[in-house]
Amino acid sequence: MKNFLKNKKILITGGAGFIGSNLANHLNDLGSKVFVIDNLERGKKKDLNKGIKFSKLDLRVKNINLKKIFKGKDIVVHLASKVGGMQYYQLNQFDVMKDNILIDNNVIELSIKANVQTFLYASSSHVYPHHLQTKKINILKESDSKNTEPIISYGWAKLIGEKQVSYVKEKFKNSIIQDL
Repeated sequence: MKNFLKNKKILITGGAGFIGSNLANHLNDLGSKVFVIDNLERGKKKDLNKGIKFSKLDLRVKNINLKKIFKGKDIVVHLASKVGGMQYYQLNQFDVMKDNILIDNNVIELSIKANVQTFLYASSSHVYPHHLQTKKINILKESDSKNTEPIISYGWAKLIGEKQVSYVKEKFKNSIIQDL
């Protein structure tokens, strides 16, 4: 895997967040050429190692700068989303869903137009039924997210994102959906 990733141009959306910055730093250490987009609403640029190219941009707004960043990338790891605690989700249901669907639409479309070969979509455990998430010990299976009804709009937006990626998977050499 190390040799496969060496010199690959990898774009990580939401790359200044906890998961994104750790992934970006690891890929950078492996010799990948890492690019990060983040609006810094929750992430921190200071968590990124030197050598990682950073752009502070809002993925809800498509513009020429955003299009340029996607161009020529081998891999897009899409981690960006509007997130918060459960109370935030409950008080901002519409905005969370609207923003996350818009972010996903833009990232997927820009990746297709840029002929990205590999697209990784980070979903969420919120796509699983609530009753399966509340057991003390429960190993969730991918099939558990089918025919579900998430309790918050964040989970619905992630399910829609998963479905969107499944509809365009032939546009990528590799497409991966991973629940985090």
